[in-house]
Amino acid sequence: MLMSMQYRTHNDTKNIDVTGTSLRGTIDCSFDQLVKAFGMPMFDTSGDEKVKAEWHIEFDDGTIATIYDWKSLIDPEKNTDWHIGGFAKGNPKDNVLSVLALIALDNMPMDNDTTLRAVLEFSPLAH
Repeated sequence: MLMSMQYRTHNDTKNIDVTGTSLRGTIDCSFDQLVKAFGMPMFDTSGDEKVKAEWHIEFDDGTIATIYDWKSLIDPEKNTDWHIGGFAKGNPKDNVLSVLALIALDNMPMDNDTTLRAVLEFSPLAH
């Protein structure tokens, strides 16, 4: 069973330091699913048009994650291919699973049941 996770986003505070994060995984989900789980993204954050929309997330265990549309030619509102970033320390699955678990919690049932099964099988929250 998935349990609730505590987190904050850039919408809650401007003090989430994501400097030095890098790609840890990807996710296939809608912009609307991400907005439902994490609120509105920041737009045009990279200054070089490589990122049009981005979320910064800090979980209660200290895990930092970013979700962003790296070099996408699609408008963020129509995009379904998102990158998940985090710090190199620790298990790369931690960032991805934390994000997937929250999307699953906020958007049950998910459009992609394979992704949901991955959360249920690999998440430390599942039992």
